[in-house]
Amino acid sequence: VNGALVSRNCIDHADEPLALFQAQLNALRPDAWLLHWSDIQHLDGVDEGHRQITTDPDTMRSFVIARCEILKEVSVRKHPQKMDWGCIARRR
Repeated sequence: VNGALVSRNCIDHADEPLALFQAQLNALRPDAWLLHWSDIQHLDGVDEGHRQITTDPDTMRSFVIARCEILKEVSVRKHPQKMDWGCIARRR
């Protein structure tokens, strides 16, 4: 991917969310941007079509920092039903 990859609220709908996230990061070419936001944990459980990703935002962060520089990390927000994580990063 040249330019930017925008991933918003999609990986928790994949059968293997972290594998999809890894593939997205691998697709980024040097200097490409990642704009990512996702529900990482559904605190009241999951329904059909959703997956739990992780209980720890550091898991998401570690995937990104292995390939990219995080320029802005969105604070983890705890809503009554979910925990979110997001970032703006640039591929090294």
